[in-house]
Amino acid sequence: MKQISKTFQLPVMLVELAKIQFNTANASQAIRMSVETAIMHNIGNYPDITATRHHLLTVEERKKLQPFTLRIEDWLLQGLSAMLNSNCDSNVIILALLFTIDRTWESNEVPFPTATVPKLFNVLGSKWDKRLQSAIKQIVNSADITWNLSIETCAGSLGILSNFQCAKTEIINDDDADKVNLFLSIKNHACEFKCKCLQFDCSKESFERLKTRIFPLEKKCNVDRAVQFFLLNFFSVRNSGHTFNGKTPKTLLKRLESVLPLSERLKEVIITEKDIFDVIRKYKKEGSALFFIDPIYLDANVYQNRVIRATTSHGTGFNWQEHARLAKELGKINGNFIYFCRITVSRHKDKNGNLIDTSDTLRNADIELHGKIDDLYWGRGFYYLDVPMDNGTIERIITNFSFNGSTYYGERNEREVM
Repeated sequence: MKQISKTFQLPVMLVELAKIQFNTANASQAIRMSVETAIMHNIGNYPDITATRHHLLTVEERKKLQPFTLRIEDWLLQGLSAMLNSNCDSNVIILALLFTIDRTWESNEVPFPTATVPKLFNVLGSKWDKRLQSAIKQIVNSADITWNLSIETCAGSLGILSNFQCAKTEIINDDDADKVNLFLSIKNHACEFKCKCLQFDCSKESFERLKTRIFPLEKKCNVDRAVQFFLLNFFSVRNSGHTFNGKTPKTLLKRLESVLPLSERLKEVIITEKDIFDVIRKYKKEGSALFFIDPIYLDANVYQNRVIRATTSHGTGFNWQEHARLAKELGKINGNFIYFCRITVSRHKDKNGNLIDTSDTLRNADIELHGKIDDLYWGRGFYYLDVPMDNGTIERIITNFSFNGSTYYGERNEREVM
């Protein structure tokens, strides 16, 4: 990691306290860790501290400053400057030292449970909707089953991992290399990721330039590519990476508060980039495993218009043949699964918010899609729960175990479609 050499005039006492705080004899390391801590714990959110930046030291104290030269990454200093909206001078470093040593911010932070993390980014079909979250909670809490291993085959935007912890050992997988790269960057390089995001000036011009940048995914973890993927997702209409949505730096700073808890959440999680069928095949004999299966919905193509796309094993879709193969594979696993699908087609609207398709067209399409799902899962000893969503769409959650509120997927009247 490339570093630069910078010299700051700092109070010796503050540096010594920082060395004690971080249990190191190295002053440069203590200062660096103070800067990183200040950024990750959002120093800019504490006006009582930041308001004192111009009155940090008395005249007598300033006479006792000493130069400290440290080797530090430029992105770290730039991130601190962006968060405090100030040039990264000695006063800003002193502010970071005071913030870290004082630690009164710890009592002001909202504690987060191990398995509850605010959303960082979004993709179509993610499981962040409160109705789906409630349904998942109902299923896992009432199943009366102990799982030692949980596996998300299609992690998406981490809506399940961020809100549930069903087993001690957790695996998240996605065959989209950009998502996996983002997960690994936040897990292993959270501060660098956050600092580089903070340097984005939130303008349409910068957004358009960012779309043209090329960051290869040849190495296992490319933080610059992760930053690009996140920013294009966050600052675009419908998270497609195409049209700038006008969000402000304040909104970005608020969203980046999720980086630290997400990094902590991912610390013990195994992250893989494999084909969904390879993951199922590898763990299908694990009797105490719980699979979360959330592939691209049948007859849906949610990635075709994304600006930045990494190669996935299924291109931009998941066709009928693959869904049929998936249904067969789910019947072979020794553990349990929770499978998400939809039994109604998407309701597309025009620019005025009116449905494009007629009611007859939607009804016929719903009957066809519902029938396809029934053909794959009816009469195989499974259970299901339907979750009504917006505009008449219905999410169906299918499992191979019973739970409170579940319906057995096999009675004759369950084959009747609307």
